[in-house]
Amino acid sequence: MDEPALLLRSREAELSAIYDNVPGIVFYIAVERNGEFRFRSVSREFLVATGLSRELVIGSLVRDVIPPSSREMVFNHYREAIRTGQTVRWEEESVYLAGRRYGEVAVTPIYDTNGVATHLIGIVHDITARKRLEEVHAEEERRKDEFLSLLGHELRNPLAAISTAVQLLSGGVTDEQRGSLNGMMDRQVKLMRRLLDDLLDLARITHGYIQLKKERIDLAKFLQHVTEVIQPTIAERGQKMILLLPSEIVTFKADEARLEQIALNLLSNASKYTAQQGRIEFSGAREGSEVVLRCKDNGRGIPLDMQQKIFEPFTRVEQFGDSRGEASLGIGLTLVKRLVELHLGKISVESGGLGTGSEFVVRLPLEPARIDQPSAAETKPEHASRGPRSIALVEDNSDVARAIVVALEQAGYRVTFFADAISALAGLSNLKPHAILLDIGLPGMDGYELAAKLRKKGNLPHTLFIAISGFKRRETHDDFDHYFTKPVNLGALLNLLGSTPSHMGHEKAGTDGQAPETHRMRVLLIDDHAALSAVTAELLHREGFEVQTALSGEKGIKLAGDFQPQLVLCDLNLPDTNGQEVIRKLRLNPATRHAYSVILTALSEGDILELNGEAQQMGVDEYIRKPLTHEGVRSLMANLKR
Repeated sequence: MDEPALLLRSREAELSAIYDNVPGIVFYIAVERNGEFRFRSVSREFLVATGLSRELVIGSLVRDVIPPSSREMVFNHYREAIRTGQTVRWEEESVYLAGRRYGEVAVTPIYDTNGVATHLIGIVHDITARKRLEEVHAEEERRKDEFLSLLGHELRNPLAAISTAVQLLSGGVTDEQRGSLNGMMDRQVKLMRRLLDDLLDLARITHGYIQLKKERIDLAKFLQHVTEVIQPTIAERGQKMILLLPSEIVTFKADEARLEQIALNLLSNASKYTAQQGRIEFSGAREGSEVVLRCKDNGRGIPLDMQQKIFEPFTRVEQFGDSRGEASLGIGLTLVKRLVELHLGKISVESGGLGTGSEFVVRLPLEPARIDQPSAAETKPEHASRGPRSIALVEDNSDVARAIVVALEQAGYRVTFFADAISALAGLSNLKPHAILLDIGLPGMDGYELAAKLRKKGNLPHTLFIAISGFKRRETHDDFDHYFTKPVNLGALLNLLGSTPSHMGHEKAGTDGQAPETHRMRVLLIDDHAALSAVTAELLHREGFEVQTALSGEKGIKLAGDFQPQLVLCDLNLPDTNGQEVIRKLRLNPATRHAYSVILTALSEGDILELNGEAQQMGVDEYIRKPLTHEGVRSLMANLKR
């Protein structure tokens, strides 16, 4: 062997020894005169990542090792590095990594004394975890945009109808037309309320805020009642409703209001996607140790690939086509599933596909109720013969205030109205109303602060404090006896005022059951979704944590320095950055580097399991599916204790 060849062989052996001890994927390629590229040396990590043997790779042409689909792209980068004399970088679903993985490749040319490129040295960094986080971020952005677009569309339609009716009513219309327009507006308002109620109910169930109020239910009577409620809709559409009652007396315990919500949702869906003259069958029976409800139709049916997805939030089957123009956010069946699961039951759907109809089956465990046991409705106390006569209302929205004042005055109450907190503080110094209705979102001083100040005055010891707000209830430092979410259910409000004796005013509990302040874990919650952040913070407060919140990554990082959290919960998708970058910066801060750091994401359980396998690479302790639940908190605490 001549000296140059021996020198080259020795140099390549030295490079192989070096590469084998380099922590990463490295390859050394010879540039041949005919334009071909040949592997001369590769690192051990290269062989591990590709699953190839050293004998197969070393000495082989690059074109014979990498997939044909990647050759032209890879060779173009090689040629660019040779032409420019600079390092060329690119990202790819890497041909050098086994499986679906992503790499960042950097290739640098090496020249001889004559300026001819003789070799290329390449390094590949595995960026799979980062790319998957980018995919997650993009998917969450898509879902958010899709939902906001859907919500805007579904709320715009009833608003447009109401707006048109208001314009028509301001002109000359006949009594018949006025009645028709009033009826239409009432239907549209109910439709909007149903959409918003579904959203709120789904959030409440997800976070464990709905507690079932079980009572004795006669199955046959329940089926008849639900059928009577839905019958006008069925008749209007010319459909046929068939009710099959149980062949025996079946009584069981369940939350009747929530059970009705389940049944009406299923029946409304059946009617919505069934043509005129179609058939809907509703039945209930005892089957072994279960109470089983069945809702069957001969309508459009459900594609086979969608029969599990339809229970996921914000999922709608576009192939359904005509849904009679009814507003839908794709959460009705999700809500039904969650309510059924609250009863420890199961729901399933059977359909042969489009055009074959559908059957939804709800199975609830039979919790027997003694027939002679009085129901909750039967044991309600008698209403007070005379309700309170004096009410104070604090509300900055004049239209909302006017509607509530009219309803209260029509019911026989004297109402004193205040448009802001300052006037309420002054005016209520000399008044002792039976109840005060306080808006939470008041300008300058919110309803919580106003309620606290009024309590301290001492002249309202027996006054009911009732909150009315578009926001979720805040449990901490809450001076309210009752809480109504807007739009206020006036019937429920009047029932409360008429049935609550004056001595049942506010009485503070001695303790909220939480651990002493000094033992509470400090949690920093970073989430740009204000409403979800408030609900999550409320859940954490109830679990005994001390919580600080931030609506952006930058604010969270600033807050963390002073707060020094022991646990950080950070949304993956933030307006100014992503959750993983926030965690990385917190790791660099001595005050927060040891905090247990968790990324919250809306991805599926399978995706989260995969991300958790790579969490340590990203400096993250754990990925958790949002929204956070009581069970999620307890699981998180179990991981913290390990």
